[in-house]
Amino acid sequence: MSTNLYDFFTDVEVLKSREPEYFKCTKAVNIGYDSDEELLHLPCNADTNGQMKEGNMQAPPAIVKTFVSILDEGCKKYYDGASPRYSSITSPEKSDTFVIQCELRDLVGSGRAKTKKAAKQLAAKEILLQIAEKGNHSEFGLGKSKAAAVNFLNSLMPEISAQDEETEGNANENWVGKINEKCQRLKLRAPIYEMEDHGTQTQHLFVGTCSVCQLVATGQGRTKKAAKMHAAQEMYKLLEENNELFRQGNDELEVAMEENMRASEAVAISEKEAVSSVSAHSPKEQPQPVISPTGVVKVEEKGSDTSALRMVREALLAAETNSKGLQAKLQMILNAGESSIESIFAKQELSFTILEQLDINGCVQCMLKVVGPNGEANVFGGTGQTKEASRDCAARAAFVYLETFLEAAMKSQQQ
Repeated sequence: MSTNLYDFFTDVEVLKSREPEYFKCTKAVNIGYDSDEELLHLPCNADTNGQMKEGNMQAPPAIVKTFVSILDEGCKKYYDGASPRYSSITSPEKSDTFVIQCELRDLVGSGRAKTKKAAKQLAAKEILLQIAEKGNHSEFGLGKSKAAAVNFLNSLMPEISAQDEETEGNANENWVGKINEKCQRLKLRAPIYEMEDHGTQTQHLFVGTCSVCQLVATGQGRTKKAAKMHAAQEMYKLLEENNELFRQGNDELEVAMEENMRASEAVAISEKEAVSSVSAHSPKEQPQPVISPTGVVKVEEKGSDTSALRMVREALLAAETNSKGLQAKLQMILNAGESSIESIFAKQELSFTILEQLDINGCVQCMLKVVGPNGEANVFGGTGQTKEASRDCAARAAFVYLETFLEAAMKSQQQ
């Protein structure tokens, strides 16, 4: 067998002399829009002898890496040739966007965009971020460290990443502005937002919480803006479903709390006046009437506030380990005949409303309406894995409300 290399291959200079047309590059070649690789169009000129013209030397077309091409190349080298699997997912919530899911062994990522090509690239990016998180960034040529890999991936294909943020944030709908208008129309306080990052260094997963009165809605996103927008969207749906309930109770929880705080101040003033004139009364005389937190004039019985507060605290303490049956305890306390309780909540049968839509965590949502002595409506929200658990959660919110005002009344008496 011959060991001469030229017996198996033809020298490139020989090929240039025999077929020079194969070495000419007069224009860039477009490989098509659907390709996962993009060409940097750099036309080059060559003479008929295959030599680059002096002064016109240009680099050959360079391939710009994409998320899909980097993932495919890395899989062929380091994952024993295992190819990622892409599949389309139906998105009923947003019919104008495409969702592509990418699976590679035990890794799963998804991308949402206005085109299938962009969604596929974003899905591949999610997988690459997970690979970097596992410490395999060097093997895939992403960088020498996790931080470098994340910076590289975030800087790659900026037009795709910008489309991802726009789609995720649902720029077509300003839910934050809508929820603000909704709260103003219903005479509610402005929503309160809180953000927590439940993700990793390379993959952020922000969970936003939107609170309006006793109602709480959550939303998730890879950016704080997207999480806030999704939380506002969920809260808007929650308020939309319960419009009638809020209209029936114009003195909704937040308004009632403001009135109660003003009444509590009146309690303190009234009792100070009573203390200043206590020497003019006989010990056998009836105690002075005081104003309850809701403005109803009642005669306070000795030890009533202490007894009611003790019952409420015992119920809350027991709920820390097991909240089951909390709604029954609330019903029992409302019917106990405690004057201090009746100054906040009137005797009544508890009224729960179960919402049809589950929250973002798949929990059942409900609302508890408790009427005050003057007919004002106090609304409390609750969530749970079951309807019963959601009712107990709403009842717990009512207990916390009771404890707050009973403590305020007791402190004012001790001054």
